[in-house]
Amino acid sequence: MNKIYEDMDWLPVEKAAEYLSHKTKSNISDIDVLRLCLFGKLKISIYFSGSVPVTRGKLMHATDARLNKAIEVRSDTGAGLPVFANKHLIFESDDYIIRELNGIQDLSMVGEEGWLVDLEYRKRAALPSAPKPNYQLVFLSAPNHEYDYQLYTSQPEAYLQQNNIQPNIHSIDNYVAALSLPDDSFLVIRTQALKEYLLTIQSAAKNTLDKELTTKELKSFQIIVGVLAKQAKYNILKASAAAESIAAATEIIGHKLSASNIEEKLKSIPKEIKDSLDNL
Repeated sequence: MNKIYEDMDWLPVEKAAEYLSHKTKSNISDIDVLRLCLFGKLKISIYFSGSVPVTRGKLMHATDARLNKAIEVRSDTGAGLPVFANKHLIFESDDYIIRELNGIQDLSMVGEEGWLVDLEYRKRAALPSAPKPNYQLVFLSAPNHEYDYQLYTSQPEAYLQQNNIQPNIHSIDNYVAALSLPDDSFLVIRTQALKEYLLTIQSAAKNTLDKELTTKELKSFQIIVGVLAKQAKYNILKASAAAESIAAATEIIGHKLSASNIEEKLKSIPKEIKDSLDNL
């Protein structure tokens, strides 16, 4: 893998697959990368070749809206349209002023942008396409998740003239809600997102290893206790009586343990270990 990847802010999907393959010492394809993005395991972004118009706001559940009444659905902005019907999401904006974004932006994966990533995944995997949503808007997210953005596209000049609308790059009257991503944009993965994903799988692997070590250590401890008990003539098959004797001994050495606590530990020794003690 080219070490220069480490110094890049983002990588195309194919190069992201190479990066993950190298780091995990496994064979990860561009299809795998897109599937991770679809399942929310890896953040996916879009690179805009030029500036794109957006409104700034926040995606939220309808019940969390700050306004006293439901946001009116306006055909020119699409404000308040549910993104996914089962999630009842709305996009709430305070000002509906058009702003411009460019370069790399994160995809929210809740509107049309999610379907477009799924479409790309299915195309690369040679799978049938999913039905296109009847009417989905396009949403982006700020890297710090402080804001979300709804993507717009310019109204045709003929429309502006016909409706006597003066050109204004910040007026929403000059734009219409976008239903797709620009043709000259392309999917990318932030290098930081790749590093964060690697940390999550490394943490999961460490937790699994720690659990395996804990299990092995416990079994080793139980074997030692069983052998010592056998050598000391304690019958751990009769856990209650053995626990009373051991409890008395712990009190003598100044580290008293309750008989009930010891009995619980003796009973937790697996049957296979207890049975093997007969060989002594």
